[in-house]
Amino acid sequence: MATSSATSETQFQIRLRPQIGAGLELSESQQKIADLPSNAVVAVYGAPASGKTTALKALLEAKLGVRRGDAQGQIDETQLSPDLSSGLAPDLSSGLAPSEILVITANRDSANSLRDDLALGLQMATPGPLARTLSSFAFAVLRHRAIADGARMPELISGSEQDRILAGLIQRFVEAAEVGVGALGSWPAHINEQVLQLTGFRVELRDLITICLEHDIDPAGLRSLGSKFQKAEWIAAADVFEDYLNVLSGPANENRHDASGLLVAAAKWLSETQSWPAVLDEIKLVLVDDAQELTPAANRLLKAACSKGAGLVVFGDPDVSTLGFRAADPKAMSELTEAVGASQGRTGSLQAIFIEPTHAARSVEIAGVVSKVSGLIDTAKAGRQRKATVVNSSATEITDGSLEGHVFRTATAENAWLARRLRELHLYDGIDWNEMAVVARSNQSLKQLELSLSGEAVPVRVLGAQTALRDEFASRALLRAVHFALGIETIGLPEALELLTSPLCGLDNLGLRRLRRALRREELLAEGARNSD
Repeated sequence: MATSSATSETQFQIRLRPQIGAGLELSESQQKIADLPSNAVVAVYGAPASGKTTALKALLEAKLGVRRGDAQGQIDETQLSPDLSSGLAPDLSSGLAPSEILVITANRDSANSLRDDLALGLQMATPGPLARTLSSFAFAVLRHRAIADGARMPELISGSEQDRILAGLIQRFVEAAEVGVGALGSWPAHINEQVLQLTGFRVELRDLITICLEHDIDPAGLRSLGSKFQKAEWIAAADVFEDYLNVLSGPANENRHDASGLLVAAAKWLSETQSWPAVLDEIKLVLVDDAQELTPAANRLLKAACSKGAGLVVFGDPDVSTLGFRAADPKAMSELTEAVGASQGRTGSLQAIFIEPTHAARSVEIAGVVSKVSGLIDTAKAGRQRKATVVNSSATEITDGSLEGHVFRTATAENAWLARRLRELHLYDGIDWNEMAVVARSNQSLKQLELSLSGEAVPVRVLGAQTALRDEFASRALLRAVHFALGIETIGLPEALELLTSPLCGLDNLGLRRLRRALRREELLAEGARNSD
């Protein structure tokens, strides 16, 4: 704000942020997406950096009736006027309201980024977040259910709490089971009491439970699959799975769900309830970004959300799916649109749009490597989006060796090549060991590479934490002490001994014996009958 001494008049200058589609030149395929009707059921495929999210924003802009800004994406006003508000709000008379469009992204970071972009484009108050993760949407659905039923608000069970529940169930199972020769209860011989209590075993068991929940498999179904495929560990795990579900269904865990159970419960309620809350019933269009990461439970939830006629447009590239270990299926995009189209009575093949990139998203060298690798991947009912990774034959390829692409049939062949290549770089090119790095996609892969390369005379040091913070000795002791101090856990004899022998107290066996004797002596002096426990 500036005040002029000559005129004594106050002048305002207002500069608005870029609108959703300001300054964007849409390609022909992106414009085709922006022109889709609100009830369309379409799968949009595009290679990385081809403009899928831009097309999503353009479609949202078209449905909300937002007018584009000038070429710079700015709107300048030097005076406050009644007409100013008309430049801020979308023209809802020609499209949908923000509450009638549900935008879903793959993770929280992408949801935050997209939500900020959309909020700057709309420049208006909205009844809720403009973009959210599927877990956030499922949580909102269960919250509406709790309000309608007058029940407890939903809560999410964290991974660490889920691990504690499984540890308690396994401990009770170990104590109650009859130990046979080389076996424990119904578990196979190679899974003994020591294996059952390992953190890694609980991680594998938790992943198995997650997969069962994703595919709607109950304990009886898991036992049946174990018998069919002769997997004794599945049959034994079904007992723990059943106990786990019983714990979650208890009064203490009312309306509490783990990550997979959250989506399953929300989808089930939407499918079984005819009278949805108004905020859910008014959804007319669902947009899903990075849809190649959808899991079976996510598919069921989106199908339920579109069961009353809402349109569905999913954006993604099956070739870049990374959540297969979480039951994500690259074919989910096409299968979801087919299922939604069939539920809405649409006949014939559903529309699929492939975004044609208008620029080179990567160098010729990288495109050659990507094209070589993608040729070995299943097309997942798509494939035409790979045209963006094909090397232009007229381009001059870079052959300085700065980038190489290799495809291996086995992990052994890959590790052998990697060890040889690292030794060559060290011996022939004079590169020090600490100037070379090997990057893997998971901590488990790093551990396997460390063992393999060490066996090939390559010195290796894995950087970063190798275990979760709760599994580290000192940090776990501190977290446990905080739980006791806050009353989250009650202290019994085992917990007291754990705390006294932790790094916080530092007592050894001799110190514990002295403490017991001192406590017993004080008890006798007070004419009591309690023992040291």
